Amino acid sequence: MRKEPISAETARFLLSIRMSEVDHSRMQELMDKSNDGTLTPEDEAEFDSYLNIADLLTVMHSRARVALRGAGLQPPRDDRSFFAATLKVREGASRAVYLHDRHPQA
Repeated sequence: MRKEPISAETARFLLSIRMSEVDHSRMQELMDKSNDGTLTPEDEAEFDSYLNIADLLTVMHSRARVALRGAGLQPPRDDRSFFAATLKVREGASRAVYLHDRHPQA
């Protein structure tokens, strides 16, 4: 089944969807607790939800940038990158953890 291309208008809208600063702060708090090994089961469920949302936004943003480039348009540059992925290994299990990168893009 062939996918319909994403319109430029839709791509720009998808790139405008962001997590709030409150969400970023909470993700950082949960990541720190995870690194310290102090996540409660409730924290773990909340953290997993944030990671799932971050994964979805990352894929949506990537597809939107590809769509804009495919239409001969330049994706908008942000004053900060969206997420930088790092691999976290805890007790022999690996898990992708997303850190909000507050540094300007080069």
